[in-house]
Amino acid sequence: MTDDISTSGPLNEAFLSADEVQTSYEPMASRGFNQLVKVKRQGRWFMLKGLKPEFQRQTVYLELLKKEYELMVQLDHPNIVKAYAKDVDEELGPCIVMEYIDGVTLDQFLESEPSKEARRKVVDQLVDALAYIHSKQILHRDLKPSNILVTLNGNNVKIIDFGLSDADDYAILKQSAGTLKYMAPEQKKQGQKIDCRADIYAFGLLLQKLFPHRYHRIASKCTYENPDCRYADMELVRKALERNDRLQRALPFVGLLLLATLCVVLALKKPAATIETSDDLVTGMTADQRKYPEEAEWYINTMLKPITDEAKQGREYREVLLARLSNTSAEIKSKLNEMSCLYQNDDQLQLAFSSRVAHHQQQLEKWSAEQINIHCRSYKDDYQKHHLSQAAYDSLEWLVSPIIMALPVTGITDTTAQGSMDVTGNHYDGMETGLCWGMLHNPTLKSQHACCEPKTGVVVMSGLKPNTTYFVRAYLSGSVGVIYSREVAFSTLPSDKVGMVPEGALPKLFSVSEGKQVLFSKGNLQYQATTKTWRFAEHQYDVIGKDNERISETYAGWIDLFGWATSGYDHGAVNYQPWSGNKDTKSNALHWAYGDASYNLYDETGQADWGYNAISNGGNQEGLWRTPRKEEWLYLLFVRNTASGVRFAKAVVNGVNGLVLLPDQWQATTYQLNSVNMAEMNYTNNVISLADWQQVLEPAGAVFLPVGGARTIEGIFELGACQTSSAGCEDSFELLFGADDIYLRATGHRGDGLSVRLVRDVE
Repeated sequence: MTDDISTSGPLNEAFLSADEVQTSYEPMASRGFNQLVKVKRQGRWFMLKGLKPEFQRQTVYLELLKKEYELMVQLDHPNIVKAYAKDVDEELGPCIVMEYIDGVTLDQFLESEPSKEARRKVVDQLVDALAYIHSKQILHRDLKPSNILVTLNGNNVKIIDFGLSDADDYAILKQSAGTLKYMAPEQKKQGQKIDCRADIYAFGLLLQKLFPHRYHRIASKCTYENPDCRYADMELVRKALERNDRLQRALPFVGLLLLATLCVVLALKKPAATIETSDDLVTGMTADQRKYPEEAEWYINTMLKPITDEAKQGREYREVLLARLSNTSAEIKSKLNEMSCLYQNDDQLQLAFSSRVAHHQQQLEKWSAEQINIHCRSYKDDYQKHHLSQAAYDSLEWLVSPIIMALPVTGITDTTAQGSMDVTGNHYDGMETGLCWGMLHNPTLKSQHACCEPKTGVVVMSGLKPNTTYFVRAYLSGSVGVIYSREVAFSTLPSDKVGMVPEGALPKLFSVSEGKQVLFSKGNLQYQATTKTWRFAEHQYDVIGKDNERISETYAGWIDLFGWATSGYDHGAVNYQPWSGNKDTKSNALHWAYGDASYNLYDETGQADWGYNAISNGGNQEGLWRTPRKEEWLYLLFVRNTASGVRFAKAVVNGVNGLVLLPDQWQATTYQLNSVNMAEMNYTNNVISLADWQQVLEPAGAVFLPVGGARTIEGIFELGACQTSSAGCEDSFELLFGADDIYLRATGHRGDGLSVRLVRDVE
């Protein structure tokens, strides 16, 4: 179904009234006690949700409908169906007027075989929507494919049907509810208290449908029977998904074919059971490292089982399945080599892992080959017996022609990289071999390409853009056509060209999005009310602490905790002065940038951003600095590509807890940091002396975000928290870091005073 009628924009009660404006009334097929009707009012489509006639006079169902509306009007999110108003329809009776969604259910969407990117977009939007729902203390309780619509225009998610949703302050419908197949175990038990982990359970089942293999560990953790073993909230699920993607995208591949060959030889000469597995060795492993062999074996089983099952059916030709087996074998070896790199700098553990999984792969591939040879006939035999036409024979010859693979890219700089390829098979003599690459998926010979160097087999890719993701495919080109391999991805390093470092800035570059870098200020922002002076702290570890409670227009000291949008410019907020905050009120509305809840600090004139001010020791001119956005903090901490792979570490610097950010060109040999890129680690994993900080880390460009505290209505609390320039629906987004986590969340009150760290854009 397609409609060219818009369903977006503000509405009012008069506009929604059915009197004299309703031109279409289409009852929809509905289950349960609800009835849906599609209506057109004043040229726009809406959906009415009411009760079937037999339920319209029953108080409990009217209360449920009222509860659903009251919950829905609290939700304003692009991936959640909107409730516009209550109405009393002549035929339907009391009903909810809702947004009309022109889309299909999740199951129908998957039947269309969408791309991996389209499915990943659905996952991201589900995570965003559920995190938002839970932030409102609301549970959906009936997540399932039929309650998730994907729009026909843009493939955007819309979560619908809040009829079984719940919140703490409602007494009605506290018994178990939901759809049995997607209900968490605790939902099925009468009187069992449930929380957001019930929705996380259902999300895990949906994740399995969307990606049966790619996120199996995450889906498994979401769907543990014991809710205490699941992720505690959707932010943790989001971080797990991002880590999984980074692992698959960014881990280096080295010596792929050499290592794979070595693994097979080792497996033949020395069984995995004889590899050193002493108690000391096992004790030295992390919990994840102990799981890697089982995960690898699960992956091998998953990849080879479909080929073995098809062989037993005997319907496919022997050569075709053997070619698939060979191609799958190369893919498995590539993945196993990637996983072996997880045993960082531990040759013994890596050798034990490689030997065990190579032996397991060899045994399963041998079994698959036996089943193929037993059950499948040869197409060459059929051709000789004249059971196969020449055209069909030629097609099969092409199908089982050489298997090619683009090997992992090496020698990556900001503008160059080296690639190579591998070919297996016997039918590629005289064909041209090379690589093609570009910034879009699945590059072809129409993209940039080059032949492999005859002696080395290497292709040098030059003229690349810094800090950019590229995709590479190997190709074989001959008279009958072109064969392409699967693509591999790599990211060029960010540029390290700074030029003259401006006043108040640290010397090294940080990527905050693809192709965009910034310089950090040399300390947190501070303000003195009596002189109306802004400055950066003298040292990165300087914090003011309890004296922030003394904020006022006449306070002569310095403060470094600021409520949102308190830049000092009268941009439209009621509380715009730097000393404004929860000491005056807890109302978020008083801190709306430009007087509107939806505006970010960087919208309109930009004057709501503290960086718009002239910073006395930061160039002393307006508009030089700015506050990082929510998305930029996420990219900087969890996504960006760096020379050493190190992005951050928690630490104690000069006795102050905080978060150390490492620049794009940071070299791991500069200073030994422990537990890098691990949000769950404690500060005490790295205790850095003042001498080491001043003489080694800071000159190399390290940034330190100290635990500066948070000023609330109750006083100053110890917390690592920095303001972002991004608005939430009600609250603003904050970067929060504690002893066991790092996350960005729209939480708390806009008037809470938090640290502000500014950045300066680099062209």
